[in-house]
Amino acid sequence: MPELLHPGVYVFEISSGVRPIEGVSTSTAAFIGIADKGPIPGTTLPNGKMAAPVMVVSFTDYVRNFGGYRTDSYLTYAVKAFFDNGGRRLYIIRIASNNAATSKNIATTLKLSALTEGVWGDKLSVAIENSSDGETTNNFKLVVRFDGTPVESYDPVTWNASPTLADTSTTPAEYVRTAVNSRSEFIAITADIAARPANTGGAPLAFTGGAEGTAPVAGTFIGSPAPDNTVLGRGLNALDKITDVNIIAIPGQGAPATVNAGMTYCKNTRQLQDCFFIGDMGNLAVTAARVDGASPDVRKISDAVTYAGPAGFGAVPINKAVGDYGAIYFPWVWSADPIGTGRNPKILLPPSGFMAGIYARTDNSRGVFKAPAGTEAGVAGAIGVATTVSDTEQDQLNPIKVNVIRTVPGSGFVVWGTRTIGSDAEWRYIPVRRMAIFLRTSIYYGIQWAVFEPNDEPLWASLRLNIRSFMLTQFRAGAFQGSKPDDAFFVKCDSDTTTQADIDNGVVNILVGFAPLKPAEFVVLRLQQKVNQPVA
Repeated sequence: MPELLHPGVYVFEISSGVRPIEGVSTSTAAFIGIADKGPIPGTTLPNGKMAAPVMVVSFTDYVRNFGGYRTDSYLTYAVKAFFDNGGRRLYIIRIASNNAATSKNIATTLKLSALTEGVWGDKLSVAIENSSDGETTNNFKLVVRFDGTPVESYDPVTWNASPTLADTSTTPAEYVRTAVNSRSEFIAITADIAARPANTGGAPLAFTGGAEGTAPVAGTFIGSPAPDNTVLGRGLNALDKITDVNIIAIPGQGAPATVNAGMTYCKNTRQLQDCFFIGDMGNLAVTAARVDGASPDVRKISDAVTYAGPAGFGAVPINKAVGDYGAIYFPWVWSADPIGTGRNPKILLPPSGFMAGIYARTDNSRGVFKAPAGTEAGVAGAIGVATTVSDTEQDQLNPIKVNVIRTVPGSGFVVWGTRTIGSDAEWRYIPVRRMAIFLRTSIYYGIQWAVFEPNDEPLWASLRLNIRSFMLTQFRAGAFQGSKPDDAFFVKCDSDTTTQADIDNGVVNILVGFAPLKPAEFVVLRLQQKVNQPVA
């Protein structure tokens, strides 16, 4: 209570108790794969920083950070498909084998290293020139070049104990190691500079020794948790500390064990269970994918039936217990190949990159409650499919929860299925599961203010008010069944949900229920003749 000491009028503001809950984004994706360059989570960069997943917001942004198309990876193709199909935000988790190496030049006063592993660093060079301030004894200009083209410049900079580091210097300069390691996207300086390096003239300092390492195995994509808090986890586990990712895919890794690991991560490893996994079906080497008539090892309808069936493909069944946090798509998709040879080159691509973009596009245009399927779920960039699926053939796939990409007259290549691969009928449909994820995560972040508040009716009333307001907003957006709010959802937080024993233990219980919209999967038309009866 405020102190009332002198006689007079006191004015105080009183909180209305309204703390609006903001809906979280559901369209931020994460892809895991092999790239030319970029940080590899689970390692420490040469500049001392922790390597972490990088968010890119366009294909151009991806190329700048991770390089272009490769002959041994589907990642870049999947990123292009994601943005072409409506995706906007994408985390990239680069993986590589343990023997990947950074390019270096350590033969001079400057101990230089490429910022990340890979042979891309062998195209780097550094030139030392006179600084623009005319001070040549201590100061200098450092120019970073990639493939001969200047990409970064630091001017003026100086060495570790230079007198020009002092604020009183008439020609002040920044310490070169601090400048480069805090801002460079290409290089790092790995040791202190004890003297001004000599100008390089026409012979810039070249980098050598970069290596990709051996080809990563399937387990590298899944990775492992962080051993301590100095680094992130590797592979899929690099996402452990990232809270705004909602869709996960490992393009081209379609073995049942990998799909199971992805769905298990989303359901059991993530504390909030706030992600959904999009799985491919089967594997195919990237080099083989460029051959006309190529196919992954899951190509025939019978292969897909085996893959999703109890026996499993390669005797590894899909784990249906975690399957409500994932979906699988069949078949693979033909698309144009920007680095292919010959006339009109094409490549067979896994569908997960396309699907992640379609999920994001549908979320942004209609809402997470709308199934990412139907005639408006066209697959941009598709020029064909590995297997043409007919109605009769899909009769075998839909009951076992394999979603199909196929042609529909007048709509082209579209997604024609919206089921999770799980065994729980309550979560049969993708939009139902993803709507629950959206509600859970939004409310979780929206009621953090309630922690440590007095646990009594005023708190309960405020929680009911704010959560009900959020649910009402979703109802008005068309996210729930029912013609009125009471039919669509309920929010309970009172003495029935929170007993005195709960209060004594510091617990407040909130119960939120919703009536999810379910897609019209089967539209049944009954047609009959109208027989004109003779007039009596």
